Amino acid sequence: TISSSNSRATMSALAEVFDRVKPLVESVLRDPRVSDIRQLNAQLQRIDAASLQILQNVLLQQLVVAVDNVASGENGNEVKTALMECVGTILDKGTIRQGVVMKTTLVILLKQLYDLQGNQLVVDLSEEYKLAALRGLTLAARNVQSELIEEVYTRDQLNLLSQVLFVAVSVLSGGDRYRKLRLQAIECVLAVMQVHDGSDFGDAVLRCQVAELLFIVLPKLLVALVSVVNGDEKQGKALVRAGVKGLGRVLGLIFEDYDKTLIDEEFSTEEFVKLSKEMGTSGETGKNVLGMGLRDSKAREAYFSNTTRSREWLLEAEKKVHGVLTTICHLRGAEDGSVRLEYARMNAELLEKCHLNMPTCSVLFLESILALCQDESAKIRSICDATFKATSGHHSIAFGTTRKDELFYDALKTIPRSIYRGQETDQIAHFRLLIGYVHFLSDSKLQVILANQEILNQLVAILVAGAELDQPEELVRREYVSYRFRYVPDECQLEKEKRESR
Repeated sequence: TISSSNSRATMSALAEVFDRVKPLVESVLRDPRVSDIRQLNAQLQRIDAASLQILQNVLLQQLVVAVDNVASGENGNEVKTALMECVGTILDKGTIRQGVVMKTTLVILLKQLYDLQGNQLVVDLSEEYKLAALRGLTLAARNVQSELIEEVYTRDQLNLLSQVLFVAVSVLSGGDRYRKLRLQAIECVLAVMQVHDGSDFGDAVLRCQVAELLFIVLPKLLVALVSVVNGDEKQGKALVRAGVKGLGRVLGLIFEDYDKTLIDEEFSTEEFVKLSKEMGTSGETGKNVLGMGLRDSKAREAYFSNTTRSREWLLEAEKKVHGVLTTICHLRGAEDGSVRLEYARMNAELLEKCHLNMPTCSVLFLESILALCQDESAKIRSICDATFKATSGHHSIAFGTTRKDELFYDALKTIPRSIYRGQETDQIAHFRLLIGYVHFLSDSKLQVILANQEILNQLVAILVAGAELDQPEELVRREYVSYRFRYVPDECQLEKEKRESR
């Protein structure tokens, strides 16, 4: 029959592949040399995914153990790097189907980067070495069957998973400037948290299981990802964009309302205003809800053992998160459209799925959507418009019918300082928010609000301050001064200027 013929052909092809790879594997295991390992990796890259999936049971664990058996040292680390690249090739083309394989791979690759005794990263490792190990950890956590996630993501494995996350966070927060390595660290976070691009975001049961286990690592992830988002421009837009995506997905996993028991709970605008004003004093409650700064090992152990992802924890934690998220509101005015797009997605997702557990932060999410509703990018505008339509039926995330004036006025009060002291992105972000409010409010409501003399005075002061900012022609002139040219606005051309220079 046709099926039996196909089966024989497949087995024949597999046998041919195995015969080609077997001598290379045996040579590498017997006497691992960089040249032989790279030759093996080249062969593995040429094998189709289906055949390599079948061979995974034979090859993967042998190579993983080989990584662990090679002694460290200059030459040893080169061999380890090459072996880990082979492991990455196998993991990239297949799916792990056994829990013991996943755990063994994670443990051994983790040891290559993490000093268990000293509770810190291994020092003096090359960027290529760290990249190979991080990629292996990423793929070992990402390319697994969903049944394995249920099996492995238990309290018994919290220490292992949190250590992998610690390694990724340390790379992000440390002195590593290698962009590819830092991007891989973010991918590792997404993989271990099971919020990577291939995750099933609709599987609420699985997401809840991961959230219930790993919510405890939120502080470290939050600090690391925000440091990337607010990092130096020299790091590149791709890294900022990845940081925003990572931040949004981690917060979405931890704060999503999986029970849906509070779907009818209502938050009026007055409650929104009250919550936002309480942020000024929320840090004085004395509650170390995120376990920040616990240096005593017993205190840390008690925190990890006794803290649960309860409603109380979520509501206290989101107040701390609010303070951190205010530091990235400048992304509303980011120059790069792809960064604004990722930021719009983040706010839309968190507003729609996490508002019940993030009531204080929802003010920020709403204002970000407002600010980006008039964006020049049609894709960003579409996301924001769709979010307003999708959430308009939820009383808990609507502005309601009253007190819009207070929210508008609160926004107005923050703008002058940004105009006079802020960076350009901050200024643009605040003006976009102002425009968003004007478009959001109906004409009749706007007339009522502007009838308030205090609000009107504040708005006029902002417009005057904006008018006093440097005009585009002045900015262009300054830019070309460094090139020893003079910009002539009326003639729309550049004249050579020999005397003026910076």
